[in-house]
Amino acid sequence: MSIHKDIQNIFKPLIQWAIWHITPYIYTFTMSIIVVGVMISKGCVGDS
Repeated sequence: MSIHKDIQNIFKPLIQWAIWHITPYIYTFTMSIIVVGVMISKGCVGDS
C-alpha cells in the first residue's frame, strides 16, 4: 500500500506541472486554429 502512495506522491506534482506548462500551448494552439478557421470562412485565406 505504501508503494502506491509513494507513486501518487511522485505523479501528482508531475501532472500538476505538466498541466501548468502544457495548458498555455493548448490555449495558443486552439486560438490559432479558431483564427485560421474564421479567416478561411471569411474568404481571406485560399483566394490567392
